[in-house]
Amino acid sequence: MQRYFHATQWAAVSLVVFIVLVFVVPDGRESSSVELLLTVSTFLFAVLAGFYLTRLNNRYDRVRELIAEEDAHWITVYELSAVLGRKYREAVTNIIDKYYQAAFDYYIGDAHRPTQKYMDMLYRLLRAHEPVKEREKDAYDQTTDLLADIEVERNAIAVVSLEKLTPGQWATMLSLAAIVLFSIFYLKGNMFFSDAMVVLLATVLSLILLVMRDLQNFFLGGTSMVDESSQEVFEVIGRPRYFPLSYLEQHPVEFPRDVQTFRVGYHNLYKDPNAPEHIEIAKVGEHRTSYKPR
Repeated sequence: MQRYFHATQWAAVSLVVFIVLVFVVPDGRESSSVELLLTVSTFLFAVLAGFYLTRLNNRYDRVRELIAEEDAHWITVYELSAVLGRKYREAVTNIIDKYYQAAFDYYIGDAHRPTQKYMDMLYRLLRAHEPVKEREKDAYDQTTDLLADIEVERNAIAVVSLEKLTPGQWATMLSLAAIVLFSIFYLKGNMFFSDAMVVLLATVLSLILLVMRDLQNFFLGGTSMVDESSQEVFEVIGRPRYFPLSYLEQHPVEFPRDVQTFRVGYHNLYKDPNAPEHIEIAKVGEHRTSYKPR
């Protein structure tokens, strides 16, 4: 699978491209019509970019907050399971493990339906368990309340993650960016200062679009918001961390130094929804994909 390059990496590439272009493109000339076009397009780009960036950033922060809260609630569900007996705890551990494996097999927002069956399994497990002692009844009631909170967070993540820029909105932003780029290259002078400003403006313009893309894909800075928070749930329940192979091929992953092994899922449910589960244990530093301990 193709590697995901984040905004800063692509901006560095853009910088090199624009430096080459500034020497290749002939010096421009004054034109009142092009200056007017530059003024209008720059204004529109700034207004729309500010609006879209604010909207995407709010979406990013909201989903990150919801995921952190859901992770905390799942950890609490696991800790409460110790009160309800060893067999119940083992069943809850397996359900949480499968739940998070399924969540990582899909992009953020796509995992709501695939993980629902594990929620149903946990509900059936609760209904089959009859608490006897007062302490067990309290743990049972708290678990029920936590599952209600988790359902709210799951639904909110699924809904909020759908708030993406439409193809039409992306086309508008790209068209305005293309007009601005054409205008500044057309009007550039034959001085070093002019060339430097053109390169910097063009690079910043591309960086804005790339940051918008990263925010929409939940990979700001090339790191997924679920990398650490959700992976720690595996450690709390006593299971190795889990990553789909497709994720490891796209994104570099950093591990805490005390993590020695992790699980790799070789099945790709986007290519084949009915693919059988194929998970293997890998050692940090020996797997062929790009990652490193931190």
